[in-house]
Amino acid sequence: MNLSPITNRKESRLAFNALRTCLMAGAKKFKRTVGWPSNHGEFTLYWHEDAEFWVVFSFAELSRFWCAYGTMDPRFHRSVDITCEINPPTEGIDRRCGGILLKDSGNGLYLAHSGRVGGGRKGIGKKNFLEGYSGNLQEVEWSDGVTAELVLLGKIGGRSFVGNVAAYIREVEAFKSNATDPVPAAILEKNPDLSFTPEFEGPRKKYKLTGAIESECRHGTVVNTLQTELKALGVHAYRTRKIDLFFADRKSNITHLFEVKTDQTTTSLYQAVGQVMLHSALRSSDPQRILVLPGEVSADTSRRMKGLGIQILRYDWKGDRPIFRSLRTFAGITSGKPKL
Repeated sequence: MNLSPITNRKESRLAFNALRTCLMAGAKKFKRTVGWPSNHGEFTLYWHEDAEFWVVFSFAELSRFWCAYGTMDPRFHRSVDITCEINPPTEGIDRRCGGILLKDSGNGLYLAHSGRVGGGRKGIGKKNFLEGYSGNLQEVEWSDGVTAELVLLGKIGGRSFVGNVAAYIREVEAFKSNATDPVPAAILEKNPDLSFTPEFEGPRKKYKLTGAIESECRHGTVVNTLQTELKALGVHAYRTRKIDLFFADRKSNITHLFEVKTDQTTTSLYQAVGQVMLHSALRSSDPQRILVLPGEVSADTSRRMKGLGIQILRYDWKGDRPIFRSLRTFAGITSGKPKL
């Protein structure tokens, strides 16, 4: 199921209205001063208490729909700052806009972002943000034939859409606050093959089922939560555009490598095995290979993974949050002390 950017003015307005309706539902309204680097103004915010973010909308711009997000709790602040903007164009093709409204062949509506993150200081920008982004990117073709890889936030009105938006806002916020703290240079220098990407020839396959698209939108949530919980255990996990998470010891050797999946379809499992085996084939080290999977894993799958030298870390969903099973005692994570 291909996703296509919406360029028709009427369709764009209808899609944005659907987005507004979705993000206003269940939210609490507050009149607050919203600030950004060059100005500020009074706006009505819609605060999602459980997801811990607010959103504000405006139709004042002629060429784009203004849609700003933030995390400061308006219950305790009269003035709040914008974390990121996801502004779709009102019509046509305008790749200067970071927001993109899309539709599938069944008229389902989606929201995406280009990854263009501003902040006005060194290290903050689209390239660096996408290099460390924890989620998967979706390739989309515009009506003029230009293709682009976008951060797909999910199907508007879908069960996990609000949670996906919240996770993305927090990822942007974390990037801005840690934009000068990438993977240490010593690790990259000792492991140049961390950036390995298999060569690809021929046309890319763009067809995906709606369920698969929505499932992939939760990938970043799983990676971020796992990274946060590992940090709470005293373990620093790094990530790159190609590798979900990895550990390195004090000598910059890669000791553990994680591949995260959001479902257990045959295709996902085949991809996971290929990815974790290729990325762990490093010249300087032989890391433990760990596949992160949701739900129960069949005995046959476990046996085959064990035969390949792949461990399995399982998780379940509780609302929009992944809950990892026995993370504290998981083999090699705490006992190996893989911190720099």
